Amino acid sequence: ASLSRSGTRDVTEKWLTRFSMGAEEAGKYQIKNPKSLGHWKAQPLTGGITLEEWDIEDKDFYEKEGLNIATRNLWASIPNLLMGFAVWLMWSVVSTKIQAAHTADPGVYYFKDFAPSIDGINEGFRGCPGWYDKACCSTWQQASKDGVFDDWQTKTYDGATPYSNADEFMYSKDFKDLETAPASKDGPGGFYSPEEAYGCKVDADRNKAYKAALYVIGATAGLSGGIFRLPNAFVVPFVGGRNVVYMTSIGLAIPCLWGGIALMSADVYAIVIVFAAMMSGVGGGAFASSMANINPFYPRRRAGYALGMNGGLGNLGVSLCQLFLANVLMVYGASSSAVGGLWVANGPWFLFPLCVLSTGLAWLFMNNMPKDVHPAVPDGFFQMLCNYASFQGPAYITSAIGVAIIYATRNLTAPAEAIPITIGIIVVVSIIEHAFMYFLVPKAAKPALSKGLAIFKNKHNYVMTYLYIMTFGSFIGFSSAFPKLILDIFDEYGPKECAELQLKGKLEQGDCSYTGWPVEGFSPAFLGALIGSLIRPVGGIMSDKWGGARVTHYHTVLMTAVTIGLGVIVKYAREAEENRIRYFAPFMVCFMVLFYCTGVGNGSTFQQIAVIFDKSLAPPVLGWSSAIASFGAFLIPKFFATAIQQGAPETPFFIFGAYYFTCIVVNWWFYLRIHPNSIKPGTAPQSAKAA
Repeated sequence: ASLSRSGTRDVTEKWLTRFSMGAEEAGKYQIKNPKSLGHWKAQPLTGGITLEEWDIEDKDFYEKEGLNIATRNLWASIPNLLMGFAVWLMWSVVSTKIQAAHTADPGVYYFKDFAPSIDGINEGFRGCPGWYDKACCSTWQQASKDGVFDDWQTKTYDGATPYSNADEFMYSKDFKDLETAPASKDGPGGFYSPEEAYGCKVDADRNKAYKAALYVIGATAGLSGGIFRLPNAFVVPFVGGRNVVYMTSIGLAIPCLWGGIALMSADVYAIVIVFAAMMSGVGGGAFASSMANINPFYPRRRAGYALGMNGGLGNLGVSLCQLFLANVLMVYGASSSAVGGLWVANGPWFLFPLCVLSTGLAWLFMNNMPKDVHPAVPDGFFQMLCNYASFQGPAYITSAIGVAIIYATRNLTAPAEAIPITIGIIVVVSIIEHAFMYFLVPKAAKPALSKGLAIFKNKHNYVMTYLYIMTFGSFIGFSSAFPKLILDIFDEYGPKECAELQLKGKLEQGDCSYTGWPVEGFSPAFLGALIGSLIRPVGGIMSDKWGGARVTHYHTVLMTAVTIGLGVIVKYAREAEENRIRYFAPFMVCFMVLFYCTGVGNGSTFQQIAVIFDKSLAPPVLGWSSAIASFGAFLIPKFFATAIQQGAPETPFFIFGAYYFTCIVVNWWFYLRIHPNSIKPGTAPQSAKAA
């Protein structure tokens, strides 16, 4: 018994020695951060929030305590970044389900503020002339004037008259559910007599305008995400990594709460949802601050693993959001809370508590770097909050300016107007945010910002940003647009097939809606973002082996080919007289290849930046290029909005294909032709490093 007690005591003492102030068996190693050590110790309770020392390149330090602390911070960081991407991109699902709900019942989500007026009348995308064929609607309005509309109501509703006039009736789902005129009936259908009355078909131009307007929601989130990335590239050293992460997750909860409340109302104004989407841009900015925070926790030899895990698993927030929100949370619920037969509000309501949980993980289990690493981080909460607000506040203001321009130009939808406005908005908000950052950030941040300005004198900063727009800009932009593109391209039968189905009585007159998979049922849209996220680390590995320029080159060639192929497929699908859905399989395959290329390209272009720039310039180049590339989440949906309203959804694919071709030339000219075998960081030719 004595020996047993002695053995237990020896083990206990050895354990305590290792994780406190004692000496190790070899080297007499002294623990530097005893209050912060432990896999899942609540840091506010142990007093270990701010680390005391950090020398992660030292082997003993890394093995004895650094890895333990770094692992805890990494796994507390990942859920927060995942939620950042989920909230930022949830609008790709929200807009798709809003459209489905409005199709089922035009009396919900009719967005009076975004609908162009017709004949001086604007009641939104509903009723007449807001939604249905004008000639058909006029027969109902005339019946109301002649007093025979009430006769029809009395006959139809067993003596009751639930609607005061025909206009009110045409706003309702009852009108939507009316059978349209049979093919044997001449004219547009409508009200013929109290004994014979029919519904009206949807006006094609108004339908296109509504589809286009919904792209604004996701595009706004993309715009603000790009804006927020600019300050988030610099915020960590002045606020503290832990503090930035949990404050960001608090910020993510706000658009979830706002969106959940707004989407419960069938009469909500579009601008209310747009502002909620704008607020979610903080999730887009989270990538820059999260990666900047995790990087110093790991030695250089392990930085690829840490950044790959944090960024790769964080990116999964997009696909997980599109999987669960689209296929489970928004299609099931209590009938009393459904809007248009769907539960769109369930999406943000589901994400809200997860944001709160992520906030708790960061607050409890993450650390700030020690004072000798980040000396500008204040000790007091209020001063820390002021520093955080000085970086993020201007981003909110700039995003609001962007929304104001979007709202003011919402009815300028012709390509000659819409495309220059879209590009102009990006330029304007970028200039404003850069000015805000330079003049409004804390004085302590000015030296770091001034040092970072050196990248703007280096031509390769612009070249690599041009290439990264191709990879990450395409990934995030297509992730935002893809779910709705499936709906907009395949939601109707071809004209010939539609007419045959109407003659057979399988479709009503004026209704060519296709309601099979994938328009309804399980949505496969999440697969694109899933492939792009999971393959990103592979792009880095391939680049380490064969060279980033070479990997970028061949995947850009493939990317160009499949994008042009998508344009051809979509054009044939749009023009198909029958069996339009047969084009979905090649459409889906090409999109999966496209997402694969963007994922690999994200990894290879990051590796190129590490090769081209030295250690002092690489971080700001990564931050700035990723911020500019994030505007792809605004530009790509806006381009598709314009094209769909013009009835030519294939056009953006040809435009993007042409841009990708220029990227092949740019990458070859500046990098591949000069030194195709540049593999390891630091081995790029001097000509590629020169300004």
